Amino acid sequence: MLFITNLGSTVVIVILGLIMFLLIWRKWSKNEACRLVVTMLGGVILNNLLKIMIRRPRPMLMLPLVKENSYSFPSGHAMNATIFYLLVAVYIYKFLGKKKYKWIFVISLIFLVLLIGFSRVYLGVHYPSDVVSGILMGFLWLVIIRKSVK
Repeated sequence: MLFITNLGSTVVIVILGLIMFLLIWRKWSKNEACRLVVTMLGGVILNNLLKIMIRRPRPMLMLPLVKENSYSFPSGHAMNATIFYLLVAVYIYKFLGKKKYKWIFVISLIFLVLLIGFSRVYLGVHYPSDVVSGILMGFLWLVIIRKSVK
């Protein structure tokens, strides 16, 4: 579960985001690469604003498997993983040629987002509602940005 949860961490998302940015910039579209940056940075800002506004404390477990210091709601791992990995799914669907392989990647990325969310509850750092809200807010943010930023 630690490995899975780390796939939604800021460090991993930033590294993978930079790789994705460079790939999109060089191979497909400079505009799309800039949209990636706007989407990701906006998601981080939105998550932090929501945490500050709501100020929900984390679950109080005697021996949590992971120690976190920020507020609990919404789950940043779940929200940022939703934004990034579903955005990658959009790019795979948009830029890859063979349909059969597109769906395998897209379904795998959706499953990964759900696993990352589950890992946050399993590790004792979030309530299930934090994770569900993080996934929903990430999805909503992704839809809003994809529709509004051209």
